[in-house]
Amino acid sequence: KMTATYTLISEKGGTAVVVLETTYFDEAALDHDAAYDAREAADEAGFTEYEEYLNFIMEAYTNNLIESYQSVTPSEDSKQISVTCSIVNNTWLPADMAAFGSALGRAVAGLD
Repeated sequence: KMTATYTLISEKGGTAVVVLETTYFDEAALDHDAAYDAREAADEAGFTEYEEYLNFIMEAYTNNLIESYQSVTPSEDSKQISVTCSIVNNTWLPADMAAFGSALGRAVAGLD
């Protein structure tokens, strides 16, 4: 469902800069709705034991979140990240994999 494209901005001496453009989804809204619905269901169930209540909420929240991810509709617009890449063993890779992973995760989740 998600789409992504890239544009090569520059390449020189084993280093390249690309811009990655990706659709995204509102992860904060998915999380909020999953938690709210789980709490509402737990409140309606009328638990008398607090631990049972919490266990129910965690299970319902997890299931709600999984269902939300499976049926998420991507945005019509997109987010962009700039990535500096370098050649490692004849393969172009992000120069800072941790920063790339973080930036990509934030972009796909609709953050920033």
